[in-house]
Amino acid sequence: MTDLVAGLLPEYPGTKEFLSLTLTSGQKVWTGGLAAVATTGKLVNGTGGSTTVKVIGTFVHDYDATGGEITALVKLYRPFQGVYLTNYVTDPVVTADIGKQVYVFDNHQVCHTAGSNAVAGIAWGFNSKGAVLVEMLAQTATQAVLTSALDTSALFDDSDNWAPTAGSLVSGTTFVIGSAATLDDNGTVTLPTSGVPAGTVVKFAANGTQGAYTITYQQGSTTLTTALTASVRHLVIAENVGDATTAIWVVNAYVNAH
Repeated sequence: MTDLVAGLLPEYPGTKEFLSLTLTSGQKVWTGGLAAVATTGKLVNGTGGSTTVKVIGTFVHDYDATGGEITALVKLYRPFQGVYLTNYVTDPVVTADIGKQVYVFDNHQVCHTAGSNAVAGIAWGFNSKGAVLVEMLAQTATQAVLTSALDTSALFDDSDNWAPTAGSLVSGTTFVIGSAATLDDNGTVTLPTSGVPAGTVVKFAANGTQGAYTITYQQGSTTLTTALTASVRHLVIAENVGDATTAIWVVNAYVNAH
């Protein structure tokens, strides 16, 4: 770790309302169409059929990348204040990290791996010197990052249990449980005991009209709360008040009457 020993003036690009990112090869998009970031950190058409892309705005021009990757300009739904921070060379932030949380390595560098590091913000690109454009989150991971509803139906095992990985629990994400009516018995959601940044907040929603079963939320073998979904809907909010080394999940369940 190499902390600063003298002053360094960071580069502040101001409020970002537009963002230039790489459009995935093979994509053809249109002005005003939904622009989404794929798990590769590159832009794709914001169409249906995928639970892994995150819509960030709309394309400002028509773009045709059928002949190979090109740069496309997106008008963001949520403008942000950014700063360019040095990319730690041993554990660098890479293109696939765009749109995802990155972490504090020392007092002027950011890195890819959470470990026991605090959340620095969200990576949105790089400048010509390789510094990372970071959206600094005033509330760190407690602020909704890229709010996205993900269908978890295929993630539950044959016994209707699901243990989400630490990496999948991106703060601000809502996971929809049993939206395809695939649950046929009472189930559990087991939250990870480590690897999740402090302050991470995620939500779980279930529609009882599609599966009249009880969902138990737990950390390890310890039950945190149980939500009944029979003919009702529920929303569970979970926050890690511990750290990346030792998660401590606090969970609240809200159950609607209908």
